[in-house]
Amino acid sequence: MNLAAADAASHVAVASGLWSSPSTWRDGLVPDEDSRVLIPEGLTVKVDGEFRTSLDWVRVNGTLRFATDVDTALKVETVVTAPGSRLEIGTPMDPVQADVSARIEFPDRGPLNVDSDPLLIGRGAILHGATQIHGAAKSSAMTVARDPLQGDREILLSEIPSGWVVGDAVVIAGTRPDGSGDETARIAAIEADRILLEQPLRHDHITPRDHLKVHVANLTRNVVFSSENKALDRRGHVMFMHTRDVDVANTAFKDLGRTDKLRPLDDPYFDDEGFFVEETGTNTGGRYSVHFHRNGVDRTGAPAVVRGSVVDGNPGWGFVNHSSYVDFIDNVAYDVVGAAFSTEAGDEIGSFDGNIAIRMHGSGEEPISRQEEGDFGHAGDGFWLQGPGVRVENNVAAGATGSGLILYAEPLFEDGLGLTTFPSANLPDPTIAAGADDVPVSLAPLAAFRGNESYGSALGAQIYYHRTFITIEEDQEEQASLQFAPSLVEDMDLWSNATGMLASYTVDTEFRDLRIIGPGDGSGDTGFDAASNFYNRGTHLYENLSVEGYEIGFSAPRSGVIEVNGGYFNNITDFYLNEPRQLGRRIRFGGDLRFGDLSSGLVEGERVERAYFEMDPEFAPAADSANEHFLLDDQVLLDFGPYRDKQLYFFAQTADHILFPEPPDQLTPDDPGPTIGDEFIGVTNA
Repeated sequence: MNLAAADAASHVAVASGLWSSPSTWRDGLVPDEDSRVLIPEGLTVKVDGEFRTSLDWVRVNGTLRFATDVDTALKVETVVTAPGSRLEIGTPMDPVQADVSARIEFPDRGPLNVDSDPLLIGRGAILHGATQIHGAAKSSAMTVARDPLQGDREILLSEIPSGWVVGDAVVIAGTRPDGSGDETARIAAIEADRILLEQPLRHDHITPRDHLKVHVANLTRNVVFSSENKALDRRGHVMFMHTRDVDVANTAFKDLGRTDKLRPLDDPYFDDEGFFVEETGTNTGGRYSVHFHRNGVDRTGAPAVVRGSVVDGNPGWGFVNHSSYVDFIDNVAYDVVGAAFSTEAGDEIGSFDGNIAIRMHGSGEEPISRQEEGDFGHAGDGFWLQGPGVRVENNVAAGATGSGLILYAEPLFEDGLGLTTFPSANLPDPTIAAGADDVPVSLAPLAAFRGNESYGSALGAQIYYHRTFITIEEDQEEQASLQFAPSLVEDMDLWSNATGMLASYTVDTEFRDLRIIGPGDGSGDTGFDAASNFYNRGTHLYENLSVEGYEIGFSAPRSGVIEVNGGYFNNITDFYLNEPRQLGRRIRFGGDLRFGDLSSGLVEGERVERAYFEMDPEFAPAADSANEHFLLDDQVLLDFGPYRDKQLYFFAQTADHILFPEPPDQLTPDDPGPTIGDEFIGVTNA
């Protein structure tokens, strides 16, 4: 609050009234260029027009209200609302009318500096009070009735959109497996379920199956928060601080956010004597487009709500829940670096429900690459979940260079707060925590995760560090034995992704009714990769998966008790099995398991015959596997169709096979494991 100190105000409201009225202000002076404005507690000032002079700051201790029946605008570098205050730009009963607009623009008034703003938090809206913002309602996104093609100007929608008008900006999602192919356009005419674009489309937007549909999202809203200058260090941001009294609907947040997820974070640093350390603060974290900052993770009371709103253009995280209770419903995020929808610490609750994220780009690095620095969600993801507590239902991600959806349950360590843990009260069954107030984030079970869709991305969906003890701290080890019910991922459509689904360091998780379809050009790698590392342990259920159009349909986990129950598979290789690692493995293929009629496919330009099961062991030592790993118990059972408890074996298990004609190379040469003993070299299994 010192950023806008009340005693430094140049213009102070002395009565409730209109912004434009001299009688509202001390000495009759209406705020003008460079003003520092204070609205004291108990007073209400109504913005009744468009005011384009550049204000330094506005501090609201009372109420700042925007008219809903005329065009309104403020141009102000920093807006601060105090606890107990109110910012009102439309209400549910009196939204900003569709034929007018309300705007807050953050001007470029020069570089920020740590002398006046040590946290570099200014140039934006820092809102501690109650906030209510309601623009005119409109459909956030629609599906098309037929695939839009290059050269088309008309798009036929599946339904009639609500609130769409001529001049609205729309984005048509791409379907290419590299995350590209989206494009924006303006509506030139609209008639029922048909929209005519100002210019013809530049790309094809083709689905691999007729029942799959491309999405068109509307980016235009009549309430807008925006930056005057889109340069990274000159942009504004919006932060709701320590409050749940937030109700935002049908609002656009355009060209906001200063955190750059293409680069490592670099917050301002002050030495022990309080002096700023030069050359720090070049990339401050926490400056996002829509950021809820630590409003608490107690489920009592109502959550904050953001509905029907848009983040358009962002350099590092769009809609963000940081240790808060927020429902994000029916929102649109477009052209975001890092992640479009994010949770930040791992203890968050609330929901992502019915949102759509299009065009997410990022660092090109693995999710783990900046873990030591606590810098996450930089790869270009639609939905980044730092923990398991937020419901994720009915969302769409399209055009991610990282993952469309990713759970990465590595808790955030924050200075002064320590390592984030998950409150036991928010578990599905708190009694399992055995009286502990909290449990490790990576052990907590997943909240509802269903009905989601991801397409046109490098990776459709990913789970990393879930239900695993590998990330817990020494003082948490006693809780590693807690027995929660299995987590459940269900009813998900993943299509036209280079890889459909990836599970790493994932334990005790069930996957049901996933429909995974590869790119139409046949370039898909793996439909469901559950063998990417050695730590997918415990119990895994894969029930009624449908995987088709990939080089490999399902790459099976290397340890644990695994059930593949029913489903449909139509890939060049349907099931790919490596050797077991870490622990023994028992994998059963049962139920109504069906196969398509694919006979062959191209792999790196070569025609390859169809294989239903491929057993491909790599008997080489690794850092985390004992040298006797090839003797681990491994049962691969077929119990479907004509097979009843028939066991599959590796060819390398035949009696006359020589496992090691010579000492094998290390599987992980940079972190070598034990060597294979001489007694195993050059001998057969017999």
